[in-house]
Order: sequence, then C-alpha cells, then structure tokens
Amino acid sequence: MFTSSGLQPYGFVSNSWSTQFTVNGVTVPENGTVAFFSGVHNDGNTGLWMTLGASDNTKQIDVENGQDNLYPYNLTIFNNKLYFTGYDNNGADGGRGLFVYDPMATPNKATQVFSSSAASVEPTNPINAWGSLSPITMAAFNNDLYFNASSSQTNGVPGLFRANLDSQGNANPTQVVSLGATNGPWSLTPTD
Repeated sequence: MFTSSGLQPYGFVSNSWSTQFTVNGVTVPENGTVAFFSGVHNDGNTGLWMTLGASDNTKQIDVENGQDNLYPYNLTIFNNKLYFTGYDNNGADGGRGLFVYDPMATPNKATQVFSSSAASVEPTNPINAWGSLSPITMAAFNNDLYFNASSSQTNGVPGLFRANLDSQGNANPTQVVSLGATNGPWSLTPTD
C-alpha cells in the first residue's frame, strides 16, 4: 500500500484494460487493473487519481482547462471509460457536470462531457434545452448512463435522466421521469 501526507482517498472503482497505456509516466500493462479514486493533493485541491497499488504508480489525472477542486464523485466505469461527476468552474458555481476519462484517447487528461451551467454549453448542443443540469448520482444500466439530476427547467425538482451517449461519448440527455421534490431518485443501483 502507499502512504501519503493527507491524500484521503475515497470512491474507489477499478477496471482492467486489454491494451497497454501510459498515464503521467506510469505504464498500465496489457490486462492491467487500475483503481481510480478521489483524493486530496498536497495543494489541498481534490482531484481524480489512479493507482496500480503502490506509491510510485499512484498519480493524479489532469482535467481539461486545469480545473482544481473538482471533487470527483460517482465514479462509474462504462464502455472502458471512467465517467464521474465533478464541480464546474473549480466549484465556484456549486454545479456538478459530467466528466469522462478515456485512457485510450486521452491518457493524461479527463474531459468534460457537459457542464451544469447553461452559459458554458454550446447553444446548438441538445443539453442546452435543460438550461442547467447538475447530476448527483449515476449508474451504468441498459447500455447507457442514468443519473439523478436537478435542472433549471424542472425548477430544481430532481428527476431520473438518461445520458444517451453516442459512440464518441457525447451526451444528449433526456428525462426519464420526474418524481417530485420528496421522491427524487437518490441512489441508483443496477441489478443486471
């Protein structure tokens, strides 16, 4: 096991990839298993980390635009990619967006699939119809990602959404059901 001066790991999820790849100088061997988790860096910011099980192969994974204080949560493996929610704009607006880490396409960096803020979404992007969307919990089910989110278009009432990911990982979320403020889906657990 590795030691750290305050890494505080939580939210572990692991996956095995059939192809070798390198992340920030650490080579993940063919059929190697990687554990991902949220952890606190020495600078006090919480980010996405990976490990092969020893301190010398435990590294932080950068996020596009250099976001700090991402607080990755809901780490979910789907189609050999790691999806997770994280604070937009370094947590300044309090909204959480959807991010993806694809070690085959961009091994040193996670990218944002969509932001919680309508202002940062392309006007032609279908997600803009929701105004803002802040995913809270997430699970892979029925060959897609499902998540609980509140939206400005639903007056903050939580609902169950389907990401409708295409083959490139782009999202076109649709609301499956709105259950009302007291009946929102708070924990998603697939059984298949």
